[in-house]
Amino acid sequence: MRIGVDDYLTKPFLEEELLVRIDNLLRNAAVRMDSQTDDKPAESETDWLKTVEMHILKDMKASTFSVSTVAENFGMSRQLFNKRIGQEVGMTALNYIQEVQLNEAQRLLESKLFTSVKEVANQVGFTNPKLFSRKFVERFGKYPSDYL
Repeated sequence: MRIGVDDYLTKPFLEEELLVRIDNLLRNAAVRMDSQTDDKPAESETDWLKTVEMHILKDMKASTFSVSTVAENFGMSRQLFNKRIGQEVGMTALNYIQEVQLNEAQRLLESKLFTSVKEVANQVGFTNPKLFSRKFVERFGKYPSDYL
C-alpha cells in the first residue's frame, strides 16, 4: 500500500491470525530488503572519494569553507564525515582536504598559469601564503616558488 500500511486487522481477531500476518510481514520485509540491496549497488569507495574531492575543489575558495561545510554537503555531521574519511583514506578529514588543496596547488604551479605563490595559495583556499608555503614544503619537500 502507498501510505506506509502493509496490512491491517479488523476487530475482533484471533491470536493465530495475528501471528500469521506478523510472520508474513516480516518475511516480506526481508525479501524487500534483499531485493533493494541487490538492485542498488553500493557506492564504491573511489566513487565517493571522487565526489568528495570534486566538492572540495569546487568550494575550497569560499570564505566559509570548512570540514563542517563539506560534511553538510554530504548530509553528514562533522564527526561522521571525519570517521568515514578516516575509514576510506586513513587520515582526518582536515588532512584529506589539505591534501586535495596541496595536490591542486602543485598542479597549478606546474601549469605555470600563475606568477606568484600568493595567487596559487588563494586559488586553493589558503588566505595565508606563509602557511600555504609551509604546508606545501611539508607535503612535497619543495617550496612553491621553486615551480615559478
